[in-house]
Formats: sequence, C-alpha cells, structure tokens
Amino acid sequence: ALCSPTTQPIALNPAAAAENRARLRGFADGFAARTAALQGYARRIADAHGCKPALFGAGHLTTTFVNIHGLGELFSFVADDMPQKQGRYLAGTPLRIQPTKDLILLKIPVCLLGVAPESEERIIENNKAYYDFGGKFYSILPGSKRYVLN
Repeated sequence: ALCSPTTQPIALNPAAAAENRARLRGFADGFAARTAALQGYARRIADAHGCKPALFGAGHLTTTFVNIHGLGELFSFVADDMPQKQGRYLAGTPLRIQPTKDLILLKIPVCLLGVAPESEERIIENNKAYYDFGGKFYSILPGSKRYVLN
C-alpha cells in the first residue's frame, strides 16, 4: 500500500495550537474592518481623481483579494502583461484584464499590486513610464512595505 494508516495520533504542541487559534481569531475579528477600509480607500481614490484605481496581476492573489473583500465594482480593470489573459475577466468579477500600458492610456492614478512582495520592485521598474506619469503603486498584501492600508 502506498499509504498506511498511522497507529499513533499526531502529537500537537498545545502552545503552538493556542497561538494559531489566537492568530486566526485576530484575523477573523479584523476582517470586516479591513474590508470596509479597503472599500473606502477605493471609493476615495475614485472620488478624488474621477476614475477608479486598477489592480496589477491577474493571478490567485488578486482574484482572492477582490472576491473575499467584495471589491469587483470598485476597480476599473486588472493590468497583466500576459497576452493569454488579456481580454478575459478576473474570475468571479466584472474586471476585464488589460495590458499594463492601459494604466497610462486611461490615466489611472493608483494601481494595487496583487503580486508577491519580492516581485514588486521588478514590476515597478518595468513600469517606470507609469510611475513617471504620476501613477502610484501600492500592495494588497499586509506583509509588503507598500501595503495600501499602512
């Protein structure tokens, strides 16, 4: 047999289990407030600039972020340089996936990065024309130094 049942129960570290429960409880307790803050931020950008912000990266991070926080109607589109994704829609949302050049063409003031923090510098560097135009990049990830709610 490829897998054999374990005869011994897996021992859990009670302190680690308690810490994990506390972290999960903290995340859950703050979720509604984070969602409200993100929705408010997107609305303020749209009101201040006359157009909605955009997102960058049509992958799992952006898809999850938009869907769990109910942000689909609050962004203009998702920028992604993969031609295979362009012209399609981000799963579960009304957001069309468009080329990154559209950030400048459509005069998008703010773009939230839905990529791993270690990729942010490269993306910003590759999109220097957007930055020079006055566009600003922030991150959707709390672990990023560019986190939008910092």
